[in-house]
This record gives sequence, C-alpha cells and structure tokens, in this order.
Amino acid sequence: ELKDQMIHMAKDSDEFAAKINTMRTQLQENSPQIETAKNKWSSEEHKSNLLQKEVNKLSFEKQRLLAKTDRRQNALNKYFKLKNNSSTQDSDEFQVEKSIAMDMKKMTRIRNIIDAMRSKFVHLDEVFARVGILAEDVMLS
Repeated sequence: ELKDQMIHMAKDSDEFAAKINTMRTQLQENSPQIETAKNKWSSEEHKSNLLQKEVNKLSFEKQRLLAKTDRRQNALNKYFKLKNNSSTQDSDEFQVEKSIAMDMKKMTRIRNIIDAMRSKFVHLDEVFARVGILAEDVMLS
C-alpha cells in the first residue's frame, strides 16, 4: 500500500510538473504581449496627464478672464454711477485714496502669504502660482 501511495504521488507530481511547465510556456508566450500592453498603457497615461494639464491650464485662464470681465464691469458700473452723481466732494476723494492704500497693503500681505505657501508646499507650486496670478489681476484691476 505504501508503494501504491508512492507511485500515485509520483504520478501526481509529474502531472503538476507538466502543468507548471505548460503555465511557464504560456507565460513566456504572453510576456511580449504583456510588455507591449504595459508600454501602451504607460504611453496613454502620459498623454492623459498632458491633456489634463492642458485642461487645467485652459480652465484657469477661463476663470481668470471671467473674473477680470466681472471686475471691469463692476468698475464700469461704479464709473457711470459716479458720473451721474457728479457732485463728488473732497472727503470722497480722500476716502477713495485711503481705501486704495488699504487695499494695496492687503494685497501685499496676500502676496507674501502666497509666496510663503509656495515655498512651504513645493508640490503645490503650480496651484499657488495660479493663485498668485489671480491676486495680481485683482491688484491691477
């Protein structure tokens, strides 16, 4: 009986060895296809990343232009309001100058904060660069 078990185990072992060899052969046959698919995937992923960057850039520019347009429209509305109410006084001019000076101080602080964040979080540099551009736009409008 022990001899039969040994013979049976030897047969099972040969069958498993044959299956393993068959799988190795299949794996070797499929390796080039897998490598080709992996390279294609990598290439497509790279293209996808480039397209996503372009979409992000264009979306940012759209947001920026919409914000500029909105600020210009608000300034135009204020201009016409002031033009129609042409009785401005010296105190109004002083208030405007004071308000501008305060806004410039605020913008300088904001710019400093953005610069500090860019140096602290280097991996978000692109995002903070965009925020800086938007802040500059606000300052200049």
